[in-house]
Amino acid sequence: MVLEGSEANELQLRQEHTIMSKEVKVALIGAAATIIAAIIGGIFLLRSVSGSTAVVPTATTSGPATTMITPPTTETQSSQVTPPPGQVDINGAVSTLNTFCQDISAGAMQWAYNLTSQYYRNQHTVDDFSTQFSNVDISNGSGCLTGNATVSGSNVVIPLTIHYRNGFQTSTSHYTATLIQDPQSHTWVIDSIV
Repeated sequence: MVLEGSEANELQLRQEHTIMSKEVKVALIGAAATIIAAIIGGIFLLRSVSGSTAVVPTATTSGPATTMITPPTTETQSSQVTPPPGQVDINGAVSTLNTFCQDISAGAMQWAYNLTSQYYRNQHTVDDFSTQFSNVDISNGSGCLTGNATVSGSNVVIPLTIHYRNGFQTSTSHYTATLIQDPQSHTWVIDSIV
C-alpha cells in the first residue's frame, strides 16, 4: 500500500511522536532509577558511617494531633556517673534535663517520657505527658530552657521554663524539675515536674 501526500506526512508525524515519547519515557525511568539508587545508597552509607545497626525510631499517631516518636530500646544515657561518696553529679542531672528539653522541642515525647522515673510514670500516662508538653514554641530558639541546678540532699532541683505556641497564641510555663538517680541503672531521671 502506497500513501500519498498528507496521509504520508501524517503517518510520519505519528511515528516520530511515538518514537520521541518512548525516548522521553526511557529517560524518565532512568532518572527515577538513579534517584532511587542514590537514596538507597545514602541509607547504607549512613548506617555504615554510624556503625549502628539500630532500627530508626518510628513515628506513630496517637489521637488527632499528637505524634509519638518511639526510640530504639537500646538507647543508653551518658549521665551514668557515680560520683565520690557524699557528692552529687550535678552535670549528669543537667544533661538529662537538657536532653528532655531537646526531646520535647523535637516532638519526641516518648524519648522525653523515658527520662522520667518509675514513680513519675506511675502518676502520669504518656498521653497526659504528651498533652502537657506538646506545642513547644521553638520559633525563637528558646522553647525549653533550664536554670541553675541546686542540690537538695541526693537530688538535683532545676528550674525549667517552657514556651508554648498553639496557633497564634503563645504562653510560658515555669516549672521546677526534681531529678534523682535511678536506684537500679544509676542514671539521672526526672522524678517530678511541678
